[in-house]
Amino acid sequence: MVEKVSSYARKDLQFFKVFLPEFSSRELVIPPAFIDILEKPLPNEVSLRDEIGRSWFVDTETEDTDERLRVVFKQGWKLFAEDQSLEFGDFLVFSYDGRSRFSVTIFAKDGCKKDLGFVTATDRSTRVSADEREPERRVKRNRHSEWVDIEPEYVSTIKTEPERHRKVNQAGGSCDIPVPEKKRRVFEEPVISKPKNPHFVRNISHCTLYKLDIPTTFLKSNGIELEKEVELCDEDGKKWPMEIVHHEKGFRFSHVLWKRFFESHKLMTNNKCIFEFIVASNGRCNEIQVRIVRGPLLTTMTKSYYHVLAL
Repeated sequence: MVEKVSSYARKDLQFFKVFLPEFSSRELVIPPAFIDILEKPLPNEVSLRDEIGRSWFVDTETEDTDERLRVVFKQGWKLFAEDQSLEFGDFLVFSYDGRSRFSVTIFAKDGCKKDLGFVTATDRSTRVSADEREPERRVKRNRHSEWVDIEPEYVSTIKTEPERHRKVNQAGGSCDIPVPEKKRRVFEEPVISKPKNPHFVRNISHCTLYKLDIPTTFLKSNGIELEKEVELCDEDGKKWPMEIVHHEKGFRFSHVLWKRFFESHKLMTNNKCIFEFIVASNGRCNEIQVRIVRGPLLTTMTKSYYHVLAL
């Protein structure tokens, strides 16, 4: 039997999960051993907070399986996974505050932390930086369709189309209060045309500033055979000689030549690069067109586990 210790007294309320799209894209199962050490059940709604202060609200559900009850992140998890651009093999560490908030740290397959420099915008809603909004009391309807006040500790990062928030006044009535325009920072996507050739999108992190791997699944699924020496063609038409280095897990750009490219283009950890491969009829490629996006960009993961533009 696992001895339960007061949640507020513990500092090790953590668990990790490896992101596997086949099983983790729509929901995430919380390890049963973690549930066992909690003093009280998880609330029906928790918040997931990333390292730069943004929060997502996620519902928790308890499911009865043949072996035992299991608790999962359900409604809201898919949106969190999409906004964080989670990829196959990403390593997530969840730290629980004992009440209703999980702080999430994400590591990529190469062992480095993933860059979280921007929010991915979607058609459903627009994210707003949690750190740039004043704390406010959220309200929602209860089962009797009455407006009720709830705790203000965690501020939702979802901004729906109406720009007014319902709040309860001291007399018990309700009123609409406009959100000050200066308190809102909306992330808009740049207009990007769809590539005509095979491509993948790479998020520039601290690791990719020094080495950039080419997904082997991308090359195989598109039947591409890279030449040992290729050229990177930037948006100004300038061509940069690049050597392809083979290593035990696949291919990457030469460190020295890639460093010259990213320093000349002043790449930063909030940028993304679109690599479009110009492939000959025999499947060989010696030219890669590179477009740099210095803001948010909507991407999607293919079945071969690499990111492309979501157009």
